[in-house]
Amino acid sequence: TGLAAGLPPPPPPANSVLAVDGALARRAKPSKVGQAGARADNELAGLVNSCGGSFAGEGGWAAIMRSMPFLCSDIVMRIVASLAAVNFEPIVAQLVVTYGDETNRLITAVDITGTISKKLVVVELKCGYPDVTSARMDHVLQLSIGTFMLSKTSSIISELEKASIDCSSPRGMLLYADHSGASLVELSPEQLKLGEPAAAEA
Repeated sequence: TGLAAGLPPPPPPANSVLAVDGALARRAKPSKVGQAGARADNELAGLVNSCGGSFAGEGGWAAIMRSMPFLCSDIVMRIVASLAAVNFEPIVAQLVVTYGDETNRLITAVDITGTISKKLVVVELKCGYPDVTSARMDHVLQLSIGTFMLSKTSSIISELEKASIDCSSPRGMLLYADHSGASLVELSPEQLKLGEPAAAEA
């Protein structure tokens, strides 16, 4: 059973969106290229959630690649090629995770959750931003917080562990893509550790 069927994510309340998302939007508003990137985000989420894998570890790339020539922009094709090249297997896109109690709760959506060699991997997409270098530290913080929040969402982690997915030390990757290419940047364990104190202070 896929994640989307087993754990339907609720829509995030407008007043509960993770603060770092707003900070990033203020620092690096997307141009027309960025708007194309936003469309690519939506395309990829639709593909992953309709054709992707499951907690049982069923790879989804074959079905995704069959659909790509008819449905996808060149940005999405570059994203899929980059992830497939490192043997990333998708499970679900735009997975909503929360952290905190009822009076002080953070909520965000993890762009793509999947595995490499049965180890949990979180991918944060940054599509179509021409000035990614200036905003990169915000991206690192955003990914580290999202990865931390996912690691603390026990209902999801327990389902992953039932499928023999190693969730003990999740990996985090930033994926930058535009019409000219795509590149993956994996966060170090030290960078991922930024998520816990940042989430506590948000």
